[in-house]
Parts: sequence; structure tokens; C-alpha cells
Amino acid sequence: MKLNVLVANSLIPGEVKSMINVIPFKPNEGKTARDNINSYVIYYKNIMSTNEIISSWESLSWGGIYRFTKFDFKHNRDAKLPLDDRFIAFAKAYIKSCILYGKRKEHTQALRVLKVIEFVLLELNGNADINGCNNTILDKCASVINDKYAKSVSAKMCKELENIVVFLKTNKMIDLTYLNWVNPVRFKVQKNWDGYNKDLEGHSKLPDIKSILSLASIFSKKDEELSQRDLFTTSVVALLCCAPSRISEILALPEDCECWVEDSKGIQRYGLRFYAAKGYAGDIKWIPTEMIPVAQKAINRLKTLSKSSRELAIQMEAGYGKFHSKILSTVTDENKLLTVAEVCQYLGFYREKSTDYHRKINSITLNNKRLKHRNFSYTLKELKKLIYDSKPKDFPWYDHEKNIKYSNALCLLNRFQINEVNDTYKIVFERPTYNLFITDIVKSRDTEGRFVNIFERHGYLNKCGRAYGLNSHQPRHLLNTLALVSGMDGFDIARWSGRQCISQNQYYDHRNHAHMLTSMRKNKILRPKEQNQSQNAGGDFFNLNEIKNGAVMVSKHGYCKHAYASEPCAYYPYNESGENDKSLATIHKKIRDKACFDKEDGYESAQKWCEFHERIKVKEV
Repeated sequence: MKLNVLVANSLIPGEVKSMINVIPFKPNEGKTARDNINSYVIYYKNIMSTNEIISSWESLSWGGIYRFTKFDFKHNRDAKLPLDDRFIAFAKAYIKSCILYGKRKEHTQALRVLKVIEFVLLELNGNADINGCNNTILDKCASVINDKYAKSVSAKMCKELENIVVFLKTNKMIDLTYLNWVNPVRFKVQKNWDGYNKDLEGHSKLPDIKSILSLASIFSKKDEELSQRDLFTTSVVALLCCAPSRISEILALPEDCECWVEDSKGIQRYGLRFYAAKGYAGDIKWIPTEMIPVAQKAINRLKTLSKSSRELAIQMEAGYGKFHSKILSTVTDENKLLTVAEVCQYLGFYREKSTDYHRKINSITLNNKRLKHRNFSYTLKELKKLIYDSKPKDFPWYDHEKNIKYSNALCLLNRFQINEVNDTYKIVFERPTYNLFITDIVKSRDTEGRFVNIFERHGYLNKCGRAYGLNSHQPRHLLNTLALVSGMDGFDIARWSGRQCISQNQYYDHRNHAHMLTSMRKNKILRPKEQNQSQNAGGDFFNLNEIKNGAVMVSKHGYCKHAYASEPCAYYPYNESGENDKSLATIHKKIRDKACFDKEDGYESAQKWCEFHERIKVKEV
């Protein structure tokens, strides 16, 4: 089979990345469903991929993320039996195509659904042929999903089940000439408008302003007054507060992320090169002028913390032959057996008493092996090899997808470097995890007393005597809300936040009612009551000739304009739309016709606005 594979270089800020674009599989209209399924499997089985997740085709697990094992209603995580022979090849082909075309690393939701389909096919049909899907099979799948998972998860999985059904129909992989399955599981999130107050207290999405001020106070202290954990935590939070970011984006910043660019007015602007999560790709995160000193201080502190581990990574990149420890220079013969004291010195640990060396060695684990705590157990060569092999499995890539090596990772740390109990392993470096960071800022009761967070360490307690807490995503919500308050354009907010879709801005909008009313009146979106009484709805406040698209919302109180990318407001007052008023009815019809025309003209995003305007018409009647 001839494979059509294009390899292109895509240049994005901060990196050059090789991407593989595979032409999608096309079914043969004249063949049976079984033939198209076989062709589909062969097509994707033979495509060569450099993606590190996709290991051997025959492997039962890909990258530790995708396990092609059977669905188990009670203990799904413990399932070890492989999927049915007739089904597993299709499942692997489907997941491989998702990885090749997908914009996210994981498509585990799709694999979960596939496991349920196989489970139901075997139960009802006695075989696991995917082309045996029908309405009965799909209804049973939805029932199993609904019984197994929580409402929010089952709704997402049933949506994924819908996608798989559409895929099977589109690619002629079902023998049925007619299959019109309706998803019975719906889960509508009830979202109440929850605007912030001046103290930002009690809002689930926004941080308590006192927690931010507490961290700012700690951050402002001199370096020598803070522990390494304090420096790490406050620096990361500071960067989260400089620009709306996800914690994964901060932890994945390269050491050379800072950049200065001259704008069109000749002003030097400061930004951080970053690679956004959820498929946005690379860009520059611009830092407001007032926050530039904060960002620079945080970056410099993180550079200092990671200097030792980055230097070690550079040594290891040079290869085993050039790797050495500068600490133990007295031993030159690599075949000489070392004492316990010399082993400790080579590893960077010093003890006052000789007995302490034995105790320390007994607690050290390298490459999943506990070291022997007796004299003359290792030669320098053996110890050096043990240390070199303890480097991460994905070395030299700290994040291969973002083209960042361990030697250039801003947040790289030595093992136990910010742990105040254990000694630092200066010969081992690790990538800091989300849990390592979050445990230092969450409320103390959330960690069940296992950790003392940074607020408690520095004595910042609330009225109840408990330490403050913070969620890593709350600063992102705060900055988005403040940007909306300041009047920043929706497109700029989405780009500044590293967001693919402008419509997602609405989930980060927590402006209070007073501000929104003031803003609407200021921009003449909402008319004051005295104007309502003196002007009719079709008067000078709305010009039909100004309609550029159908994303306009009109009511008896006024109107507001949007873009097709935005979602219609969930709080629109249908009972006050004015459809029964002659002047307003004319405006509604004009807008509705424009939205429907644009939909037919190829604007896919206009579909939801057409449906919205039709709902207005129906509900008013």
C-alpha cells in the first residue's frame, strides 16, 4: 500500500519543530464494511510515526497512557486481559489516527468508549466486530457508561460515542444502510452568574486577594531570608500573576524564555516565549510594563535554583565518557574500590560521624536500586555508571513536543532540592511536578496535615486561625476578568491566555453586575430607562444597515453585538425579546435572516446563532 505522507517544518516562536501530516484514510464506496475496516487498520498500521507515545503496534500499552485491555465494570484499572482479537486492531488504528491528527497528547476518553463498545458487542452479539453496531448496541453502551461513571464524565463519553458513530458511518464501516442513533445522555451544567466583590472573597474561581498579597509579601523578601522551596513557590506564583498561564506552561518554560521586542511605536516590550497547552502552540506571552520587574526577578530566581541541575544535564548530554563529579577529586583510578565515606563524598553527602555514612548510604536509591552500605562495594567506574543510568528515561528531552531539553529547562531541580527534610541529591535531576508545587499553596486541611504550606510557614492566617490557600488556576481567572474590566478585546484576551477559541473567554468572565451595567451603558449597549420611554426600539439607537453578521442580541432593553465565534448569552431574557412589537420584530427578522444566510454561505459558527434566533421567535409566541 502506498502511503501519502508529507513532512514539513513549522517555525514557531522559540523553536523549530518537525511535524508529520498524514492524509486521512478514504473509504472505498464499492467495498463492504469489513473490507473498509481492514483497509483502515492496514493503512494506519503501516504509517511510520515519530511520536514517542506510539510504541510497537503489537504492544498492549502505548506510552503508559493507552492500555488496550478489556473493560471491567468493577475494577477497570486492574484489567489485564487484552481486547478481542477482532477488535484490538481497529482500536489501535483509531487511537493512532487520533494521536496523529489530534491537538492534545491524550485521547484516553476515546479508548474508554471503545472498550465499552467491545464489551457490549461481545455481550449482545457474541463477537466484537465493530461493524455490528446498531441502535440496540449503542443504547446499551450509553447505559453501561451512565451506570459506571459520574454524570459529567458519562456525558463527555457519550459525546465521544456519538463521534465514533459518525466516524463509522462516514467511513462506510457499518453494514446498516440506515443508522440514526440519538444520544440519551445529556448533562447540562447549571451556571449561575457569580460576579466578584471588591475583596474577591468566597468566589470559587477567583483567588482570595489576601492570599495573593501574602505571597507578594513573601516574594518581596531578600533571597537569603527565604528557603529554596519559598523561592520556587513564590517565583512560580509570580509568573502566574504576570500573565494568564496554566501551571504546566510555567513549569515547561525554557531557561532562555525572556525576549525583548520593539513594537511599532519604537517601545521595547518584554515577553516570555512559551508553548501553550491544549493545542494553541507557541507564542510570546507579553508582560504588562508594571509587572516586568516581578517577572524578571522570578525568572532570575528560578535560573539560580536550576543552575546546578542544568549543568549536570549538560554534562550528561556530552556522554558517559565526559561525565564526572567535581566533588571527589582524590580518587583517579576508576577501578579502585571506594569506602562508604568516599561514596558519600562522590554523591555530594557529608557526615561528621563515620557511622552516619553507613546510615546515609542505606537510604539512597539510584536507578530504582538501594545502594549497598558497606565499604568497598563499588568502584568509581561502577558508581559513575549507576549515576549516569539514573537520568530520566526521556533524557535529553524535558519536553520533546516543545523542543526543550533538560539542560535548558528553567524549573529543573535536583532531587529533594526543595525538600526541607531530605538531603539534596546533587547528582540526580528531576522535572518538578504539579503536585510538588500545589501542595505548598493549597489549604493545610487539603493535605491532611502531611505538609505545612507556605502561608503557614510564614504566619499568614485568616480570621479562623487557618492558613490561606490558593489554586494554581485562580490567577488565570483573575487576570482574564481584570482584562475584561479594562476593556481588552476578546481576541487579544484569548491570544494572551494561549486560548484557541475566543468563545472560551466567557468561562473566565467574573465581572460583577455593577461593572457590566456601567460598561453596557457606556458603550450604548443598554439604554437608560428615561431613553426607553422617549425613544422607540427601532429608533436611532439601532441602524439596520450596520448589521455585519447575525451575532446580535436584541431585547426591549437594548442590544449588543458579538462575533460568530462567541456563544449566545445564556441569560438572554426571552420573555422580553420584543418579538411581539412591530419595530423590534422587524429587527429580529433582519438579524435572523442574516445569520441563516451566513450559515448557508459556509459560516459554520453561524449555526448556533440561527438556532438562538429561532428560539427567540418560538418562546415569544
